[in-house]
Order: sequence, then C-alpha cells, then structure tokens
Amino acid sequence: MKKWFLLSVGAVVVLASCGNKNDNQARIQALIDSTVNANAAKHDAENATKNDSILKAMEKEKAEAMSREQQRQKSSEKINAKKTNDSSTSGGQSPH
Repeated sequence: MKKWFLLSVGAVVVLASCGNKNDNQARIQALIDSTVNANAAKHDAENATKNDSILKAMEKEKAEAMSREQQRQKSSEKINAKKTNDSSTSGGQSPH
C-alpha cells in the first residue's frame, strides 16, 4: 500500500509538473508575442514618420514649383502686355 501511495503521489507530481511546463510555455510565448508586436508597432510608427516627412517635402517642392511657374507666367504676361502697348502707341511702326 505504501508503494502504491508513493507511486500515485509521484504520478501526480509528474502530471502537475507537465501542466506547469505548458503554463510556462504559454507565458513565455505570450511574452515573445507581445515583444514582437511592440517592436513591429515601433517599426511601423518610425516608417509612418519617415513617410510623412518625405510626403511633406514632396508637397513643399511641388508648391514651390507651382509658385515659380505662376511667377514665370505673370512675368511673361507683363512682357507681352508691354510689347502690345509699345506697338500700339507707336502706330504699328518700328521705332527706326
């Protein structure tokens, strides 16, 4: 009877320790998963910041290019208007 009792207690201890391994493995896996998820979120945030900076720089360059084009067109219109005014005031004749 004593042998049977010791054998039963030993079996319960072995089975209990197997359950703890699964619990520990689950905890370790959860810790690994949360660490991986945190690193992925950090990486995503860094990429989003980098992409935002690139997009803002591109938008700024586009706005500057549009502004330069508008200024060029205004200058061209002023030159054309001046040429038109000069030719109409001289009666359509060349100044020579």
